[in-house]
Amino acid sequence: GDLNTGMNRIILEVARRYVQKLIELDISAVEAGNSIQLLELEKDLRAELSSNLLPGGVYVKGKADRIDRYNGKLRVIDYKTGKVAPKNLDVTEWESLNNDYEKSKAYQVLLYALLIEADYPGEEMEAGVISFKNFSSGFIPFKFNKDQRIERALLSEFEPVLLALISEICSADIPFTEKEIPKHAY
Repeated sequence: GDLNTGMNRIILEVARRYVQKLIELDISAVEAGNSIQLLELEKDLRAELSSNLLPGGVYVKGKADRIDRYNGKLRVIDYKTGKVAPKNLDVTEWESLNNDYEKSKAYQVLLYALLIEADYPGEEMEAGVISFKNFSSGFIPFKFNKDQRIERALLSEFEPVLLALISEICSADIPFTEKEIPKHAY
């Protein structure tokens, strides 16, 4: 449609402001002495997972908004247009990922870390969110028990949690019901 008037113009201007703020965030980080190497944008991710819970295995896919190196450390970043708080990415027990809607962003970026691991074998990484409604927080990292490093051992603990959820979704014996989303989640 026409980008000069109406709702399309508003959406275009909002998108421009978000991109400008994101560029300013990166410039500020570099001016503060940090290094940023952009590796991938809109990276399609896909992996086959297998388990005795899932005969024949299952393919899991996603699209990482950005993969970069920040001061030499690999980062997987998902941009969010809504407000995300650090508590949404802070996990202390694996069960919360499958039971707490507020941990859905943590689940997503951890899944992306699992999916890109094959492309960057053995590298320690971080995964997190840049929230357009919370730019002042910058990169908000996933943390498990206050540690934001993501290594193979952590992904090995996460994988059964993911497989259990997929198995539950695929099971004909378990009724499929939508989880209650708290009103304050928006």
